[in-house]
Amino acid sequence: MSVSISIANDPPANPDAVRIAIEVADSGIGFSPDAARRLFNEFEQDANAMNRNPAGTGLGLAISKRIAQAMSGDIVASAGPDQGAVFTARLELHAAGAPPLTAGSLVSEESGRGGSETALRRAPCPPFRVLVAEDNQINALLACKIIERAGGSATVVEDGRSAITVMWEVLERKRPAFDLVLMDVLMPEIDGIMATKSIKALYRERKDAALSCPPIIALTANAFAEDRDRCRAAGMDDYLAKPFDARNLHDLLLRWAPQPARAAPPAA
Repeated sequence: MSVSISIANDPPANPDAVRIAIEVADSGIGFSPDAARRLFNEFEQDANAMNRNPAGTGLGLAISKRIAQAMSGDIVASAGPDQGAVFTARLELHAAGAPPLTAGSLVSEESGRGGSETALRRAPCPPFRVLVAEDNQINALLACKIIERAGGSATVVEDGRSAITVMWEVLERKRPAFDLVLMDVLMPEIDGIMATKSIKALYRERKDAALSCPPIIALTANAFAEDRDRCRAAGMDDYLAKPFDARNLHDLLLRWAPQPARAAPPAA
């Protein structure tokens, strides 16, 4: 196996950043052209590879691609059967001490390298604060990167109990208020459903006109209609199925984050 890192030949979206290319090549079993088209799908594995190495669930590449896209980049792969494989990740890195990103929404741009990639650029809008309740570190990292690229800041907790505690501290004026809560449904001890009910009850009991409960968005891999109904019944304001990609979350942030002249909240 070989690993090489170089400066990418495409310019960064931000003038204070640099784009790098990380190439990983091996001499393993490779994969077929048909498998290459499905390689980055969730729970997808090449049958030839599974016969030789059954370990893994087929999520690693899908997660890696989402992280790369959250960093204004992407991952591509090329190979032939029994000819090894080459994976190339292009990432945008910001120089140490560079000015913080301005707040904004994100749009999709077509790259000029022979394919369509998701690039992130910002349009002016007020900064916003998001509480992320997520016990999966990869999902939390991905959410934080997307929030930061959108001009927001994120606070992460790993379970429902901690989410309730943080929101109680907001009501006690011990920390700044949040504009949005991303709530994983399946978490240890107190899950997202119970945490949402508790947070909504805290705000109802406090009856503080200066502090209204921020929108709470469900993050869950359970995408059936009854799961969505259960989230709504708990008081959640919207729903995002996992695994989510950068565009899904950016669109959601655009709907719910504060706007320069905020009108009525969007329909749930």
